[in-house]
Formats: sequence, structure tokens, C-alpha cells
Amino acid sequence: MTRAETSAGGRSGGRLSLAFAVLLAADLLLIAASVEAERRGWSDGRHRQWLLGAEGGWPEQFGYAKEAGCAALLLLLWRRTRSGVFAAWAAVFACALVDDRLRVHEQVGGWVARQLALPDVGGLQGQDLGELVVWGLVGVLPLVAVVVLHRRSPQPVRAVSRGMAVVVAGYAFFGVVVDQLHALAGSGPLGRALGVLEDGGELVLLSVAVCYVGALVAAVHRTPTPPDRDPARTSAAASLSKG
Repeated sequence: MTRAETSAGGRSGGRLSLAFAVLLAADLLLIAASVEAERRGWSDGRHRQWLLGAEGGWPEQFGYAKEAGCAALLLLLWRRTRSGVFAAWAAVFACALVDDRLRVHEQVGGWVARQLALPDVGGLQGQDLGELVVWGLVGVLPLVAVVVLHRRSPQPVRAVSRGMAVVVAGYAFFGVVVDQLHALAGSGPLGRALGVLEDGGELVLLSVAVCYVGALVAAVHRTPTPPDRDPARTSAAASLSKG
């Protein structure tokens, strides 16, 4: 690697570190503002927009922007490398954005619970079980595509895709597992703490996802494009991303 390439890589890494620091600081400020608004009892009125769980609130809008950013960056990565697994990962984030924005799993989950007369199980209501069913159905197609295209990708791309899987698994942990624990805990102090952990954890993991994919895009853009644009470009670009 030439001195110029090393310098460019250092500048890119510095910018990404700064971007992550800014995103993380914004996440922590939003979490702190939500906790303070909850403490003061500002669950209604003009202060409600600061609550993590408020529909259409500032934290939720920030999460939407990061989901859209991840999808766009992954599509850019797919366009540059022609590795289909990146398009499949973009579809995962696009589905998450549509589900969050339109409240698909809440609304359709309620319908499923009514149609199937799902019973309450332990502390989980039929609505909660219906939401889990819808989560599974919504996630199946893009995740199947991810698995299939991951297996067909060269080793360097699979390594990058595994990193993406770890980030998405962390996001799903907060969005599904902690969400259901929150439902079980109710509205007491533990339930409120789990609500902050759920929504705050999602915000932070989305910041990690944006910066991870941004780092991949930056690495690929430092890779010279072969004149014939053949599939070897994918392995070369992904190898740089690994490094």
C-alpha cells in the first residue's frame, strides 16, 4: 500500500470515528432526555416527542433515518461490488424501516391474534404472540435471501457478511427479546427500565450498523475499479474491507 493510500485510509478512519462519536452522543442525549421527561411525568403534550417509545417522536425519527441510511449504503456497496448479499442485507433494513414506520407488526399482529384467538401465555398477551408471528413472517424472505447469497459469495465477502449478521442480531435482540421482556414486566420500574434498554439499545446498534457499513463503503471506494468490472472486484474490495 502506498503512502497516499495509507494517508487516505487514515483520514477515512478518522472521519468514521468522528461520525460514530457524533451518532453515539446523539443517541445518549436522546436516551437521557427521554429518561428525564419520563421522570418529570411528561408523557403527554409537547414534551412527549422526546420519549423513546413515543410514536413519531424525535428518537423514533432518528432511528428511521439510520435504517434508511443503512439500506442506502448497502445498496451502494452492492452496486460497487455486485455481491448480491449486500442487496439482501439492504432489504433487511428496508423491511425493518417499513415495519417500524407503518407499525406493521403491531397492527397485523393484533389482527392475527384476533383471527387465531391467541391465548395469553404467562405474562405475554395474545397481541404479543401475534407480533412475534408477524416478526417471523416479515423477516423470513430477506433473511432467506441473505443466507442463500451469503453461501454463494467468496470467502472475503462472507467474512464481511458475518460481521453484518452480528450487528443485525444485536439489533434484533433489543427489538424482539428485550421487547418481549418489557411486555412481561408491565408498567412498573422494571418495565420502564426495560423500555429504555429496548429503544435505547436499538438506537445505539443502528449507529454501529451505519458506521460499519460506512467503513465497508469507504474501503471499497479506495479500491481501484478493474476495467472489465468482473466478479474479481468483489473479492478484492471485500479483502480491503476485512483489513
